Amino acid sequence: MITTPHARLQHLRTLARLLDSQFRGPLGSRFGFDGLLGLIPFVGDAVTTGVSFYIVIQAYLLGCTPATLLRMALNIALDNLIASVPVLGNVFDFFWKSNDKNIGIIDAHLRDAPATARRSSLVIVSMVLLSLAIIGLGAWITYLGLAWAWSLLQSLGGATSASF
Repeated sequence: MITTPHARLQHLRTLARLLDSQFRGPLGSRFGFDGLLGLIPFVGDAVTTGVSFYIVIQAYLLGCTPATLLRMALNIALDNLIASVPVLGNVFDFFWKSNDKNIGIIDAHLRDAPATARRSSLVIVSMVLLSLAIIGLGAWITYLGLAWAWSLLQSLGGATSASF
C-alpha cells in the first residue's frame, strides 16, 4: 500500500515511464507499452486508457484541482481520439506521451497548485474555443457546399425546364 504522497508520486512516475518511455527506439526515441499495446485492436487501448485514468484518480487523491484533473483527462482523450484512426493513431501513440505529460502536470501542481490550476483552466478554455471554432468552420463549409449545390441544382433545373 502506498502511504505517502512522495511514494504515490514515485509509483505514478514508474507507471508513466512503463506506458510512455520504457524502451529506447531508433535515433534515441523513447516509447512504452502504450504504443505497443495500442497495436492490439480495442484491448490494447482499453488497458492503457484504464491505467492512464488510474493516474488521474491518484492525482485527485494527491489534491489536484478539478481544472487540473480535466486537463489531464483531455490529454488522455486526445491520445485516444487520434489513436482510433488506423495507422496514424498507432504512430501517434509512439509520440504523444499523455502519461508523461500528466506526471509533469502533477509535479507542477505539487510545486504551485494555484498557478497550475490557472494554467489548466487556460488550456481548457483554449481547447473549448478551438473546438467551437472547428465546429463553426465545419458548419460554415457545410453551408457553403449546400448553397453551391442548391444553386447548381437551380441552374440545372432552370435549363432543363427551359428546354422543354
